[in-house]
Amino acid sequence: CLTFFEGYWRVAFAGKTLLNSFLSKLDAQPQKGWPLKKIQDCYHEGGLKTKLLDLQVMEAVITSQECLTYHGEELVAKITDIFNQVKQA
Repeated sequence: CLTFFEGYWRVAFAGKTLLNSFLSKLDAQPQKGWPLKKIQDCYHEGGLKTKLLDLQVMEAVITSQECLTYHGEELVAKITDIFNQVKQA
């Protein structure tokens, strides 16, 4: 779950260099990384408003009572920290 949100941050908000370093960390094959790069292009085309709206939805889901119960407060706190870093950037 935490890996997903690290990847989400890099796809939606970071540049290609950070996305590539994340894919390398996962030892992803080049043919498996190109879909994420295409999604990243869509986020960049959508602009800041699109990114922030998507972030609000993701944050609402992850901080819901159901998610807190299922994943635990510690994991949700780590993910919320990622969201806060994105907001400050």
